[in-house]
Amino acid sequence: MFILNIDDYHNIHRRNQPTLLKTHDINHFVTILLNSNPNTPKIPYYSLNNIPIYNPKGVDFKLIIDYINVNFMSKLGKSYYQQNEMWKQHLSDDSYENKLEFLTVHNYDGRVQNQQELRSMKNSKLVDFILHPLHNTKDYIESANILFKVFEKIEQKDYFNNFVIPTICDWPGQVNLRRAITLKLNKKENSGISSQILSIIPMHDWTTTYFFK
Repeated sequence: MFILNIDDYHNIHRRNQPTLLKTHDINHFVTILLNSNPNTPKIPYYSLNNIPIYNPKGVDFKLIIDYINVNFMSKLGKSYYQQNEMWKQHLSDDSYENKLEFLTVHNYDGRVQNQQELRSMKNSKLVDFILHPLHNTKDYIESANILFKVFEKIEQKDYFNNFVIPTICDWPGQVNLRRAITLKLNKKENSGISSQILSIIPMHDWTTTYFFK
């Protein structure tokens, strides 16, 4: 399985001397990294029932409302008195040892050492490092197209037709990639966006340190 990271980089750690034309000489770059894990199975684009990973409707508000009604409203609709009576059923006198255990400062160095292999860069490949801004949806689409061309060169173009690639990104990355995906779902071919963008699954940034450090 592949894990993708698209992120920006700025060479701001340098002395900058203003000129008549510009106030600084800072360049903006884009880094495109792929991390592979042969022990983790690939994520298929279609389920066993031939359902794509993305809802063709994009944001399906009816589905969201039904899910909230079934899973949350029954809990949120309870009064404080009703909920308090349910809490009382689960209260129990905890022992002094258990309370002391909660106050103990634990050492997790052993767990960190066990994860060194997962945090290694040996399975990471730098797809490209280019002089390019990364500020809006258009920039992210252009960066993703670089990845798609690389897969074409190595004759792995069909990978995006059958599997998806989780993509680690910060908040702007999530917003812009999801916007590109939504545009593709809504406008289809008129969007001018490659259909391979639908094989990218944006994920939250906290895992960046887990996969790419």
